[in-house]
Amino acid sequence: MLLLTCAGGAIRAFLALYHTPLGYDPDHALAVNITLPKVKNPTWQQRANQMEFVRQAVERTPGVVSASASTTYLPPFPAFDAPVEILGDPTAQQRTASLELVSPQELQILRVPLVSGRMFTDAETARAAHVAVVNQAMVRQYFGGRNPIGKSVRSQALKLNIPNLISTEKPDGYLEIVGIVGDAVNEGVDRPTIPAVLLPYTFVLPPNLFLVVRTSANTDVVYEAMRRQMRTINSQIVVHDVHDLTWFLWTQAWGKVRFIASLFVGFALLALALAATGLYSVVSYTVAQRTREFGIRMAMGAQRGDVMYLTFRATALMVFLGAAVGIAGSLALNRVMVLWASGSSHDPVMLLGAFITLLVVGSIACTLPTLRAVSIDPARALRQE
Repeated sequence: MLLLTCAGGAIRAFLALYHTPLGYDPDHALAVNITLPKVKNPTWQQRANQMEFVRQAVERTPGVVSASASTTYLPPFPAFDAPVEILGDPTAQQRTASLELVSPQELQILRVPLVSGRMFTDAETARAAHVAVVNQAMVRQYFGGRNPIGKSVRSQALKLNIPNLISTEKPDGYLEIVGIVGDAVNEGVDRPTIPAVLLPYTFVLPPNLFLVVRTSANTDVVYEAMRRQMRTINSQIVVHDVHDLTWFLWTQAWGKVRFIASLFVGFALLALALAATGLYSVVSYTVAQRTREFGIRMAMGAQRGDVMYLTFRATALMVFLGAAVGIAGSLALNRVMVLWASGSSHDPVMLLGAFITLLVVGSIACTLPTLRAVSIDPARALRQE
């Protein structure tokens, strides 16, 4: 009973996490890492041109619908949290937001809705223009629900001293907010969406290229097509670490809770099988010991239902006592359950379901010995003694 309630709580926790709105569509979306050829002392502009050239080449690959460079953003995993300042903020309070450096195709690929305004353009991305898009969580928390379009925000975290990787256009300057996007989970699927600022990925250029790709074909087929496409452009370009975003969710975001639920379900089924085997053995032994008694009762006029009642009554007492102890243990260990699987054993419906499951299995386990008891020939039972 204890393991059944734990399994029920873990399954409910997993289903709740599984059905949490993501705010984006991971279906047919891939995360792709591309190692670019090494260039001696490249300028920021050369690196930006190289990355855009490769991104467009990936986008032309058969089976690829669109590709977006994404330096720090891959939902539902946390991005780069940094302090931000809002121009004209009367509170002069330092805020924190997720800085998500992407190319304009990101919304289309992940199907994150554009709520208001516009996304920054390819031309603005090419020159690392000081424009940004914010999510609805930021509008609610930092702008009091008022329209932020036309206002400005900046982050000193963009002021990095990395030659040839940082835009020369004062990256820590104010960014004009040009649009609002819907909330997509960016702090894990088990946490609320935090405020986010989306800005052109060209502000900070890493040594290699990370892409989010939407496909119209099988992942393996697209992977091979991208490899061939890159070899055609430059044999030194390497495509590796291609992962389906749905697979990422299944193994990473939902992985722990899914594993805990599977573990509890496995142990619960094993315990249920042991309980059923034990009940069957005990009832069989009881029937064998009471063969003469059942024979006498039936010879005196007892009906089959009377004999079945005697057998089931003893079994029901064991099941009810065991269930009561199991429920008490489940309630006592609820804190451990919450810590392990983010589930709770206090749900009356789940407790009732576990009890009914145990009752049904117990009933099935004692059915065969009970049928054997009611099929006893009274005369034969008396002769055996």
